[in-house]
Parts: sequence; structure tokens; C-alpha cells
Amino acid sequence: MHPFDKPLKDVVVEDIKCLIDEQVAESRVLDYKKALYGNSDRDKKDFLIDVSAFANTAGGYLVIGVDEEDGVPKAIEGVELEGLENIKLRFENLLR
Repeated sequence: MHPFDKPLKDVVVEDIKCLIDEQVAESRVLDYKKALYGNSDRDKKDFLIDVSAFANTAGGYLVIGVDEEDGVPKAIEGVELEGLENIKLRFENLLR
């Protein structure tokens, strides 16, 4: 089963490992990011560009915390989610 064939809340780390094992490359609907978007103007702009690209096509998934090489996932790097509610709020505010 493709990790995104189920509700996002049910996706677990083993699903992300499956993307790596199967070498699922980035595409119009899948983008890997090694780290969370930061607070700089450039990071905010990059986030909005990535989300807009998905919004203007068929939708898609940003998989944050995965290192990639030439669009192919190589390793789970993970991200620090301390203050997750604040991170979510920051992204929501940017989208507005």
C-alpha cells in the first residue's frame, strides 16, 4: 500500500521507510525536504512556492525530514517538533 493511500493521521515511520526502500522519486505530487522551513524571508517564500505548486496542480505531499539526492529519498533525518502547535500555526498564518 502506498503510504498516502490512507488517512495522513495513520501514516507511520514505516510508511516513510517504504518510500526510501522503493526509491519513490519526487514528482508533481511528492516533494522531500530535509528540514523544516525556517523563519527567514527566503524560507517563507520557499514554503509558499512549494505549497502553491501543489495547490495549482493535482495537490501533493511535502515529506519533511527526509534527505534526498537527485529527487530520490536516501534517509530519514527527522525534524525537531518541539512546539508543534506553534509550527502548525506559523504555517497556517503564512498560507493565509
